[in-house]
Amino acid sequence: MKKIIVTYDGSEPAKRAVEGAKSLQGCFDCDVVLYSIIEDISTGFASHIKTDSDSRYMTESRQQQKDQLDKIYSWLKAVADAFPNPDKVVTRVEMGQIGPQIVEHAEKEGCDCIVVGSRDIGAFKKLFKGSVSEYVASKAKCSVYIVRDI
Repeated sequence: MKKIIVTYDGSEPAKRAVEGAKSLQGCFDCDVVLYSIIEDISTGFASHIKTDSDSRYMTESRQQQKDQLDKIYSWLKAVADAFPNPDKVVTRVEMGQIGPQIVEHAEKEGCDCIVVGSRDIGAFKKLFKGSVSEYVASKAKCSVYIVRDI
């Protein structure tokens, strides 16, 4: 194993995924892409509707996104520094739909393995939103390590 990608959003499943990625790096001395995705709210079903307040809202929204990015980069730096070999960890932050972004970025980076956490989201949410770990496992062209809560 030469390169893995692990997603991090601060949630408990993501923390477990990072612990799994640390173990893999400790065993294989592999490169790690520590990846965070900001879900793109502009792709919602009402994104094509324009109002007079759109420009003010978009300005406020952009500032909130910038603030969120700064916070995420701080988290990622702290998480990366805790890896067995932090010099082999790079951080990436992108905006988009979480499942497809993970799969696409793993392929683009040439990763051997994707590490994701898993959570019980319930049948109703799963029906409408879907499970990121299931999406990644079914769409990825590389191995997927799903770290479960036990």
